[in-house]
Amino acid sequence: MMLYPPIEPYASGFLQGDAGHRVYWETCGNPHGIPALFLHGGPGGSCNANHRRIFDPARYRIILFDQRGCGRSTPSGSLVSNTTAHLVGDIEIIRMNERYADAYQTGFMAVRRSDAKVAQSAAIVRITQPAS
Repeated sequence: MMLYPPIEPYASGFLQGDAGHRVYWETCGNPHGIPALFLHGGPGGSCNANHRRIFDPARYRIILFDQRGCGRSTPSGSLVSNTTAHLVGDIEIIRMNERYADAYQTGFMAVRRSDAKVAQSAAIVRITQPAS
């Protein structure tokens, strides 16, 4: 896979979730570009600088976040209030904070359940339709 040159985020922060969760997010690339939300693999994964390099930074506004209990999100390793429904809710908060009214997904998200744990593969979510 070709990677674009390294870039740094121009914005980052934490979303406040329920049950004490704080979800780390960052945005880089073209602030006026096509939004692309990257979901890392898991469980226990996180975003890193190379994930920013998957996207053409001239074309995309790249949004990465560490899912609940992962990476820079806290509390680290927590499975409390950490389900697929919570992940979808966090994506919705990010989508609304990015000021986009409608979204659709390209790519895939394979989810399997084993002993109440959820494992996800990486997915890319393309957000469209800027809010006016």
